[in-house]
Amino acid sequence: ADMASYSEYRTFYQSQRDVCFLPRDPISWHFLDMIGVDARLSLCPSGFNQLNESIPQHRIAVCAIRPATPMLKNESSGLKFSVKDIFIELLNQYPDALFIAQEYSDIDFFSEIGIKNYIFPKTLPAFITACSSAHKLISFRVHGSVCALLSGRAVLHFAIDGRSDLLTPYLDSGLWKRNLFSASIDEHIECIEEFIATSFVSDVRPIVLKELPLVSKTINNHLSGIRRIQSSTIGCLMTDP
Repeated sequence: ADMASYSEYRTFYQSQRDVCFLPRDPISWHFLDMIGVDARLSLCPSGFNQLNESIPQHRIAVCAIRPATPMLKNESSGLKFSVKDIFIELLNQYPDALFIAQEYSDIDFFSEIGIKNYIFPKTLPAFITACSSAHKLISFRVHGSVCALLSGRAVLHFAIDGRSDLLTPYLDSGLWKRNLFSASIDEHIECIEEFIATSFVSDVRPIVLKELPLVSKTINNHLSGIRRIQSSTIGCLMTDP
């Protein structure tokens, strides 16, 4: 509602009449709907990546986030514990876990608390491989969760902001999802222990295969409508405001 109240936002998005909007999460869709833009809620584009069929090399992996992340440092966030403590607990309980860094500052944090078994992927394919390298992924990063789900791995995702809403379609496929701010560290650790001990299969392929032709049809219909009124070369923008 705050975004929709700014005339600059309304003017910009409402003027994009040749654009096919495919927002990846309910908040983005609701924003577009509030300003009168016709949009179709879909999966995050990363959800259409090729499935990874590799065999997991690790039992557990952790796609980490450093405690200095702004939304975790905000005093009004309501976080009931230090994120640093949850990673120390993970290291103590699962010393064989592979930790995955996304930034150089993650490595500094790992060194600070004694994590030595980590990997720092430098490319997108390497990141997908890393997130798919364990049977079970404990993830604090949205796209770490997406990569693992596409590979058929079991995922426990801790949500830290609204971007995690894009994972909602995968809840029926075996995804475990928790709000990091809604419980104590002991409650989160109890959930992690249950997640590790539970045997289940995660398969998002039916969701992806069902959504892909619908998205393709939406784009084709949009472009066909534009071609009827314009003769120039037409492009299509998939945007996530």
